[in-house]
Amino acid sequence: MPAVSPAAKYDSVQMRLFRLPIAARTPPLMSIRDPRTIDRSRKAAAGAAIGIALCAAAVGCTGRDDRYTLYRDSVVDPTQRVHVATFDAADGDAYNRDNCEAARAVFQAHPDIRTKFWCEKGHFKK
Repeated sequence: MPAVSPAAKYDSVQMRLFRLPIAARTPPLMSIRDPRTIDRSRKAAAGAAIGIALCAAAVGCTGRDDRYTLYRDSVVDPTQRVHVATFDAADGDAYNRDNCEAARAVFQAHPDIRTKFWCEKGHFKK
């Protein structure tokens, strides 16, 4: 069998493309004003918005009942409820309650604090 030269391999119809300059092989880039690009951008934005809404709905509707929230009052207005922290670890009710009470005790033990701290079961409510 005769040896085939490397140049002969590139003469086949399939390989002629590789002898073209790179600019001739690459498709033109889509411009920003191309209607296909605008349509894709709108579809992507709509998809992202729907995804975020579904994710927020799924997180908000879990019905978890093991959260605890740490509040404090205000020096100026003792009836005001100020959110300090929410304890919502997946380890359960007792774990979140204990951590909330521990944080409350640490904050309340500070000698210069004139506000009152307390824990309530549930997510933050105004």
